[in-house]
Parts: sequence; C-alpha cells; structure tokens
Amino acid sequence: MTSLTPQGGGEAPKNLSGRLVAATWWLFGFIIIASYTANLAAFLTVSRLDTPIESLDDLSKQYKVLYAPLNGSSAMTYFERMADIERRFYEIWKDMSLNDSLSPVERSKLAVWDYPVSDKYTKMWQAMREAVLPNSLEEAVGRVRNSTSSAGFAFLGDATDIRYQVLTSCDLQMVGEEFSRKPYALAVQQGSPLKDQFNNAILQLLNRRQLEKFKEKWWRKDEISAKCEKPEDQSDGISIQNIGGVFIVIFVGIGMACITLIFEFWYYKLRKTTKIVSNDEYNRFSKGGNDLSTMKNNLNFGSGGLIDPGNNLKSRHPPNNNFRARF
Repeated sequence: MTSLTPQGGGEAPKNLSGRLVAATWWLFGFIIIASYTANLAAFLTVSRLDTPIESLDDLSKQYKVLYAPLNGSSAMTYFERMADIERRFYEIWKDMSLNDSLSPVERSKLAVWDYPVSDKYTKMWQAMREAVLPNSLEEAVGRVRNSTSSAGFAFLGDATDIRYQVLTSCDLQMVGEEFSRKPYALAVQQGSPLKDQFNNAILQLLNRRQLEKFKEKWWRKDEISAKCEKPEDQSDGISIQNIGGVFIVIFVGIGMACITLIFEFWYYKLRKTTKIVSNDEYNRFSKGGNDLSTMKNNLNFGSGGLIDPGNNLKSRHPPNNNFRARF
C-alpha cells in the first residue's frame, strides 16, 4: 500500500499495543496470501495432470481406465453390433474405391484422406475384450471398487442398474449421459387380455403422476443416498475450515493489544508528570538574587535542559527554539 499512496505509508507504531496489532495483521495477511498461492498452484497442476472422463467419447480416447459391460448383456450386444456395422461400412467403402469398373472421375470422388466411417466402436469393442468382460453385476461392481489410480475400471451397463448401485452406495458415481436408450416392456402371450389391462393401468399411473411420485420416494429420497456426500460439496483445495486457526490468531492478537493498551494507559496516567522549564523563566529567576539559591535547589540540570521537580515553574508551553528537557 505504501507504493500506491503519494504521501507514503505513515509512521510505524511505536507503542507495544500498536506493534501487536500490526504484527498480528501482517501474520494474518501473510498466511492468507501463502495459502491462496499454494491452493492456486495445486489446482493448476492437478487440472493439467488429471483428464476427467465425462462421456463415452472421453472413455474411448484414453487407455488408462479399462471398461467393459456384462458378458451376454444388452450393452455388450450393442457395442458388438456397432463394431460390426463399422467393419461392414468400411468393407463397402473399400470395395467402392477399388472397383475397376469405375471411371477415373468416379474413382477420384472416393479418394479421401480420412476414412468416411469412424472406427470408434471397433476400438472400444477391442478394448473391452482385452479388459475381460465380467460375468455378473457383483463382479463388475467389485472391480470398480478395487480400482486404483494406475489401473482403473469403469462398468458399462443398464442405466437403471447403475443408478440403483449409486443410490445405495456412497463410493460409486454415475458418469456421462445415457446412450442407446430403449424402453422397457412387459411380454405377454399374443392375443392375451392382459395386454390391454397392463396398458390401461400404466396410462392411469402416468396421468395421476404416480410413477413420478414413486420415483421421487424410492430414488431421490433414499435414506442411504441422503447420508452420502454430494459431489458439489467435495473439494480438493484449501477450505475455510483448514485456515480457521488464522482467524483465531488475529482475534487473539487484537485482544492482547487491547489489554496492553489499557495497561499502558493506566501506567502513563499514574506516572509522575514531566515538568518543562523555558530559558526566559530561568533567566528571570537568575536575576532575582536571593531566589537564585532557591532556584538552584529546586532545579536540576538534565541533558539538554532543566527539570523542575518541585513544580515551581508553571509554564507548560515554551516558545519556539527554547531549551527544554523531559523527565
């Protein structure tokens, strides 16, 4: 602040109470600035080292975390079929571009630098087979819980099963949006009257908003999930609880400064008052003759002036450039 003010920062406190306040405030500011600098450096370093996985595309572009669906599940069938479709499209494009019956102009239209069909699901399906598909949901959840920073595992499965596991376990997290959504259905015998009864019952529940109430009760107000710490409440940086002791230090310093100030006030109030003698008054007493001996008895010479211990001289405001001393 001194460099920003044209008149400077002012004089430093000279009494003990002022020094305590200044030292406490300096310590408080130093710790706050150091904590902020350390937190900012840690945040920038971690954000560069860790690449968060927030979607299926992020999962397919990395090789650090293994992933796989259940063996024989609908998710496995989805990735297997998508990989087969990509392979088929690639074969069709290759046959078209290498067809000798095409004219040079038609063949030049098929000449591109990149493949027109992505191999995203082909690579994902290959990575899943290398990671070994789990045979049960319990095995998949166990592999997720046993994951480490060097060898992680992500389970790809039905959204309802994953959401139930997340709601009933505080150590699991659901990442990304749903993909390849398919509706649930109840299978009955063809021509059975149960089909119309089921349809009417489901429509009535939808019109009365009963399904939403059941979802709110059993999914969003679950007792186990209510005790779990929310993701937005988690913080890897320094919080106010970590530096709460700094505020205690500043309050203790202010309290000690107030006590010291009160002690100094009473000390200087009860202390003997300093007497100030001017040169003119001393010369007047010197010319008095008989009073000179009395003056000498009552006045003592100090360094740089005179001191009146008997309070014989009443002048409290000497003129400028006068000789004075303090006791």
